[in-house]
Amino acid sequence: MDRLFEGVEVMATRGDVADQEVTSIEFGQQTRHPRALFFCPARRESDGHAFAPARRRAGAVGLLSSARWPLAVPQMVVAPGTARSAMARVACTFYATRARALMTVGVTGTNGKTSVTHLLGVDPR
Repeated sequence: MDRLFEGVEVMATRGDVADQEVTSIEFGQQTRHPRALFFCPARRESDGHAFAPARRRAGAVGLLSSARWPLAVPQMVVAPGTARSAMARVACTFYATRARALMTVGVTGTNGKTSVTHLLGVDPR
């Protein structure tokens, strides 16, 4: 898991992050996957830190937070106000190999966008 934090300024760690296998990255109260790295960003409507204990019980293997939590889970602590940019960097690292496998095409114009996108979606094999 520590490879995910390349380029992220980590202020402190808690626990051993190197031995964890992360299979998903999540934030918010809706998602609950085991082996997830859970982000705890502060948002207008809620503070992601409030969901950290429930995510740990659901099987999260690590937290990215702007404060240390008294939970038995590896934690990466970033400076207050930097959690969102850290989330973006970690997501880019986590999904990088998957994103490189995708072909991205932009179609613009007045007419024919739907036809062109359907033609591009056809597998030529």
